[in-house]
Amino acid sequence: EGSVTKRRQSGGEEGRMDKVEGAVAQIQGLSAKREDWIALASQLEPLAGASPDWEPAALDAVLSQLDPARHAVGITYFLCARAKLLSVADGADEAFMRHARRLLIEGDEEQLKFVRLKVQEVCDTFTLMCRRSGSPMYGIRALREGVRKVAPSPDHLTPLHHQFYLLSLLAQCFKPALEVLEGRVVRVTRDGMQARDVLLSVYYGGVGVAA
Repeated sequence: EGSVTKRRQSGGEEGRMDKVEGAVAQIQGLSAKREDWIALASQLEPLAGASPDWEPAALDAVLSQLDPARHAVGITYFLCARAKLLSVADGADEAFMRHARRLLIEGDEEQLKFVRLKVQEVCDTFTLMCRRSGSPMYGIRALREGVRKVAPSPDHLTPLHHQFYLLSLLAQCFKPALEVLEGRVVRVTRDGMQARDVLLSVYYGGVGVAA
């Protein structure tokens, strides 16, 4: 009976590794140009659903083998799936925070623009994790880069702005936020933007200026 259990465990582990290697190869093979990103996004869309058919450790194994500078589309989808597996009771998830921060700082700008709605989902969870862990400073540089990379132009307000301003306030690190607030932000991105995002950006930004 013990040998049967060991064989089942071994077979299950091999299956997981094949799944990981297949996902890595899929993303690496569809990351060179925009036509690839479209195909990859279509293939990975089910992954970011409500109940991804993956274990967190397997998702982390995929994420650890990808390069944000080349594979930002695939990484974003896998981080969305990773976020779906987190619960309020989990507290801060260091692996998720590390992968998300690296994506925002090192990720290819054009690929992040291409999947900006998914990036927004990642940033929602990332900001929550930074707050929950009491480490708002950890997220400031990442969200600053995220704001710059996903905005269609420096003139555009995005849903990431208020998250960036909030972490700056919580960390009492106002200079990065003020540099953005002093810019000319006069347009609003249409995709994924809600009235709440605008109001929170105005509120947190105003508090930052007053501070």
